[in-house]
Amino acid sequence: MAAPSSPILVTGASGRVGGVGRSIVELLRQRGASVRAFVHHDDERAERLRSLGAEVFVGDLTRAEDVVEATRGCRRVYLGMGVSPDYLEAAVLMAAAARELDVEVLVNISQMTVSQMSLSSMTESRQQRQHWMVERVLDGSGLPVVEVRPTVFLENPFFSAFAEESIADDDTIRLPFGGGRTSPIAARDVAEVVATILESPASHVGRVYELTGPVSQDMNGVAAEYARALGRPITWVDVPFDEWSRSLRARLLPEHLESHLLTMARLHAIGRYDRSSSDVERILGRPATSVRDFVAANAARFARRPIRRETAAASPARARDYTARRIDRAFDVPYERFVRSLASLLGRMDPDALHRLRAGNADEARRELAKRVGPSGFAIFQELDHGALVRAFTDRPARSTLYVFGNALLAIEMTKHVAEVGLYVPLRMFVEEMTPTSVRVTYDLPSSILGQFGSAPVNVVARDLDRKVEALLTDAAAGKRPPPRQ
Repeated sequence: MAAPSSPILVTGASGRVGGVGRSIVELLRQRGASVRAFVHHDDERAERLRSLGAEVFVGDLTRAEDVVEATRGCRRVYLGMGVSPDYLEAAVLMAAAARELDVEVLVNISQMTVSQMSLSSMTESRQQRQHWMVERVLDGSGLPVVEVRPTVFLENPFFSAFAEESIADDDTIRLPFGGGRTSPIAARDVAEVVATILESPASHVGRVYELTGPVSQDMNGVAAEYARALGRPITWVDVPFDEWSRSLRARLLPEHLESHLLTMARLHAIGRYDRSSSDVERILGRPATSVRDFVAANAARFARRPIRRETAAASPARARDYTARRIDRAFDVPYERFVRSLASLLGRMDPDALHRLRAGNADEARRELAKRVGPSGFAIFQELDHGALVRAFTDRPARSTLYVFGNALLAIEMTKHVAEVGLYVPLRMFVEEMTPTSVRVTYDLPSSILGQFGSAPVNVVARDLDRKVEALLTDAAAGKRPPPRQ
């Protein structure tokens, strides 16, 4: 069929897990279709899309005016967004824009777990609940919709980032799936299905496609496919769920993503991912990509980490004293206002960038880490609600939060010179409500704790951190907020 004259809108075009949107753009351009790629940031990923010949629209899927402007002139739309607490809002806005602008087809990527959900049977994952609600919205919208429900991706951390780490360590895959079976699918297969539908949508409107890998099997079977692809034994370790969940939480992932992965692990263990469908082959005319073929195509990512064997005599423990300068600042600002302003000035650490850094994609990871810092030059690694613990065991009503925050690139720069700097970065800051109209902030001055190493390059960075932390607190107390995203 000839390519449509109007552009096809592809949202989530610079997405992360599997890069479904990016692959859809690539496939459609290869087939001669005009494409408008909706991205959130005008960065190197957007430039790559432009190099494919796509028109790039930079905007925010939760801003109605951006969604309408991006959709205007497009007759065919793909709606996709990463794991995000804003997904429902974005999807409803897109549905409203698509209806107003009378699109020919809206292809929505959902999740296969939705088929087992109802008003009386939900899952604990907010992301999965959002997908179910979006499908209900689209059902009643009157729009020409195609629902695409993939199962878990092979690019999911279960089978990629987490597996890469444990295979590199000891040739194991450590997941708490019990006797559950799974049929993971390659994101590229999903992208090819969506591109095929967008290219010629008429026969697909109103359909629901459930996409799985070619076979559903237990984790011993999955490990065997890794082994055949890598040419060495790979075994699966059924880690107790509580132990695995503790290790997941130690990764300091965003709460929404962490909850989603925990739920996916639980659902795997009770058999909810034991699904098999021939929809991929029906649409593409070929079988879905197997675990073995996916791993073989990415074998370098699953290489064993070199083992260093050193024999050395045990050395006695050494002690070294140092003096830290504790800073206590009081501000006549209500707690809620202060922490809200503080959060707006701090970015959020991106765990995907850390995974890429571990996988050796250092340049890409550095660019991602740089984008994750807020206007203050810092990003939040973790927030701990100490006040909730205090209120649970005492009658003290005050609120307090411990912030673990910093700048990963600065930390990398310092640890190049002194590895032990890693004991003290990210930094920590304690914010406590003193009265209804005042807060106290406590932290150790970075130059005092990092000065113990006697490293000139570290001291330069540490003094800069002193200034940045002081500026952060001053701005938060003044209620300074970053300008709205454009």
